[in-house]
Amino acid sequence: AAPSAAKVVYGSALLELARAQMESKAWRPAAALLRAALRVDATRTLPYAVDAWRMLCKAYAKASSADAAVFACKQALGLSPHLSDTRDHLTWAEKTVKEVRKDREGRERMRKQKEERERKEQAKIKHDKFDNDGWAWQTGDGSWRKGKGGGRGKSTGGGGKQAKAPRVPRGLYDVLELKPSCTTKEIKRAYHKLALKWHPDKNPDKPDTKKDEYAIAQEKFREISQAYQGLLALHVDGQTNVDDDDAHCINC
Repeated sequence: AAPSAAKVVYGSALLELARAQMESKAWRPAAALLRAALRVDATRTLPYAVDAWRMLCKAYAKASSADAAVFACKQALGLSPHLSDTRDHLTWAEKTVKEVRKDREGRERMRKQKEERERKEQAKIKHDKFDNDGWAWQTGDGSWRKGKGGGRGKSTGGGGKQAKAPRVPRGLYDVLELKPSCTTKEIKRAYHKLALKWHPDKNPDKPDTKKDEYAIAQEKFREISQAYQGLLALHVDGQTNVDDDDAHCINC
């Protein structure tokens, strides 16, 4: 359906205001007025549609808005293919869009290359520091110990004397009634069993005995807890790094 006379009059008035703005080289205000004029009729079949799109194309081109100029110029040429000035503006806009896209891609490529160089430099610094510090090994408590000379972590290997892992006092196994060949899972199981047996709340004083059952349970529970914490820190499954000088082991 054709637009109403009121819409045509209103749109034409906006078009003339935009023309006055363009004569004073106010390109962006002119573009805003032209967009408003084109929104008067959703079908965009207004009599001044060709002029509005052509002027909008020029306004965007003069305002250096290449992406918007491409769209407006194509709309104008779609309605009237013989607009030479509009075609010139479209050629400039498409060229500018390509240059901007190429420049954006170049900056993104340089950013990625810079990040890759920084990543490689950090990796090299970390590798060199590891070589200078020598090799390292992990103890039973999860901490790392370092040493000098060859050994694990050195590309050459050999030539250095690797430090021994800390030895575990036999008395710790004895408190938990375990053998040094036990596993970490067995240590935890033995601890929970003995802790439940010797917990002070489970051993209150009895009126028919002179023994201080509660104090004895407290001391025993403390020894069990200390032995458990010590074994968790020092015990390594499959290793027999036991200190024979600590105490006699009745479970060996």
